Amino acid sequence: MRKEVLIAVAIAVLVVLLVGSLVYTLVFNVPKSQYVSLENSYTTLQGEKDDLETQLEAIQAKYPLQHFASKGELQDWIDNHSYPTTWGDDDEFDNALQAQIDAMNEGYLVGIQMDWFSDLGSYWIGNSAMAGSVLYHFRVDYGQLIAMPFP
Repeated sequence: MRKEVLIAVAIAVLVVLLVGSLVYTLVFNVPKSQYVSLENSYTTLQGEKDDLETQLEAIQAKYPLQHFASKGELQDWIDNHSYPTTWGDDDEFDNALQAQIDAMNEGYLVGIQMDWFSDLGSYWIGNSAMAGSVLYHFRVDYGQLIAMPFP
């Protein structure tokens, strides 16, 4: 009887090993081409992740956006940015938007300002920014700062 039990156990062990080997082959035996393709995808994704982390660090270095410390700092910023002279509302808005984008990319908070002059029947489109405790309106193509102090 003991011999029969040993034979049954041996057969059971062989069956388990055979089934385990079959499952391992089906699940874990990936063809070499698939492995290489997955490895290449992983390497590509790792590179993209590193690039995105670098971009994120650059963005985080600029935020939160800051006001200009002084009128001189704002004037220097305006003097260092040139945009084409504008001849219509669309061009003025494009310049104001580009100035806002450029300021944001350099860590400054600059808004777009649009005022309607009913006596002239036209808009004034430019930018606004805080420098110290004063709000300034300006157009980069003119370079003139107009102070609008808070009450």
